[in-house]
Amino acid sequence: MTSPVPLPPPSGAADGHPLVIGGMHRSGTSLLASLFHGAGVSVGQRLMGNGKGNDAGHFEDLDFHDFHERALIGNGLSPEGFTPTAEPDVPEPLRAAAATLVADRRLQGGLWGWKDPRTVLFLEFWAQQLPEARFVFVFRSPWEVVDSFFRRGDPAFAFNPLLAARVWLHYNRLILRFVSRYQDRCLIRETRQIGAQPKQVFATVRHRLGVPVGDPPERFRPELLGTDSDGRLARLLSASCPEAVEVYHRLCHEAGSRPPAHEPCQLTTADLAVIEWSRAARLQRENEEVRREWVAIRAAADAELAALRVQLAAAQSATDTPVAKAA
Repeated sequence: MTSPVPLPPPSGAADGHPLVIGGMHRSGTSLLASLFHGAGVSVGQRLMGNGKGNDAGHFEDLDFHDFHERALIGNGLSPEGFTPTAEPDVPEPLRAAAATLVADRRLQGGLWGWKDPRTVLFLEFWAQQLPEARFVFVFRSPWEVVDSFFRRGDPAFAFNPLLAARVWLHYNRLILRFVSRYQDRCLIRETRQIGAQPKQVFATVRHRLGVPVGDPPERFRPELLGTDSDGRLARLLSASCPEAVEVYHRLCHEAGSRPPAHEPCQLTTADLAVIEWSRAARLQRENEEVRREWVAIRAAADAELAALRVQLAAAQSATDTPVAKAA
């Protein structure tokens, strides 16, 4: 885990409903939390710092992060929350900790909330703990999220790549179910919508949810989201996990966004899989070549260092001769 990064409290915070920022991992929750922080929401005093795949910072409250990790471990699950089916409950010993956590945030006053993707696995619990809370969810296409996991190199998906799509599917099914139950307390938007019209999204938060947030700062960096201009990744994901594509369309309908349109492709899914196989093989070969070059450079450096040590030892021996001492 990266070390906590202290941030100054947001200026101009006003009283209102607690704001829970939710979404699947790699879906833009950090971006959304950073915008809410800039708009007057205190998202935590101990925030997770930046890390691999997120150089702008996570804006993740470590108190809620640690709480969710303990709850997941108490349910016999991985602390990352990468589960394709589980709906964990908060173990009884941790319920008092949750109440204390909420009480501490309320005592601080002002507009507050938190972001942690694992929250999605405990939505019903937090809805009961915080009946006044409002929930803002963000989502991203399953192929973009899966690709982001692969590029980041998460160990959980190294030997089970399809798990990434199934985890995406589970999280977003939970979000859709929760939104259907608590429509008056929820807002759901796609990451592309937040990037294109952040002020409009935040105006909707104010008017529909009654949360008095300000306008968000300019922080969106579209180059960090990646693209799938030819629809290749979408085709592969659709073949391996069609349910995820169906849920993605439902999310888009709920958010009022349109799935990206791709140009018709004459290649079959099998053709695309062979192309990806070829690309992966080339990448592996390039990595092996880089490794061999690194080994050669390291060997040359070690040889040069050994030669310098020999020269240094000879020089030291020369200064220790009787003639040198007499002089």
